Amino acid sequence: MQLIAVVDEKGGVGKTTTAMSLAAICSEASRTLVVDVDPQGSASWWAENAGERLPFDFTTEKDPGVLKSVRDVAASEYDVVIVDTPGSLEGAQILSTVLANADYVIVPTEPAALAVMPLIRTVRTLIGPSGVNYRVLVNKVDGRALGQRDEAFAMLDAQGIRRFRASTRQLTAHAYAPAQGIVVTQYSRDRYSIEAASEYRAVALEMFSDWQISIGRHTPLAVAARTEDAS
Repeated sequence: MQLIAVVDEKGGVGKTTTAMSLAAICSEASRTLVVDVDPQGSASWWAENAGERLPFDFTTEKDPGVLKSVRDVAASEYDVVIVDTPGSLEGAQILSTVLANADYVIVPTEPAALAVMPLIRTVRTLIGPSGVNYRVLVNKVDGRALGQRDEAFAMLDAQGIRRFRASTRQLTAHAYAPAQGIVVTQYSRDRYSIEAASEYRAVALEMFSDWQISIGRHTPLAVAARTEDAS
């Protein structure tokens, strides 16, 4: 079982969208649980709107200290546990507790320099010292301004910050999904919605590679990640 923490001390960078979207992708071929430890409860509100439609299990935990016991219990019931965390400096203690129990960390950021710089601080002061494997995800990318994404890539590379090669765009479907109670694999079947799922599958492939899941051996997670919806 892998416990993934989605972390950034800056709000509004797409943490909850990242957590819920990757959970949807993972659930295509694995038993997946999302745990919301963010007091703001954005993921919990999303899950409430979804009701029984979520393709993965969901729970809210006010005390992040229970994650150790969640690990012990979830190991026999789930393949993947994704934790959505607070997006503020005040949540530092919660983040430290989450990182102490995580196997892997995803750090979402917008491509703007004003978002990337606080992220670098988070990696340097919080994630790096924890020793947990991580990658930065550049998301909420404007498809008409890919140069800004490439500048963010270059800034991260210059600082020696590990990142995903893949990125995800800022799409209208993502903005409406929480209120509609749907996740990326349930979006309408138009071109952009299908591409949205493909972008998160590309992220998932890199994540699975970090976990040393062999794509060549056609493990269920890898197959799910690279399989495009033919409909």
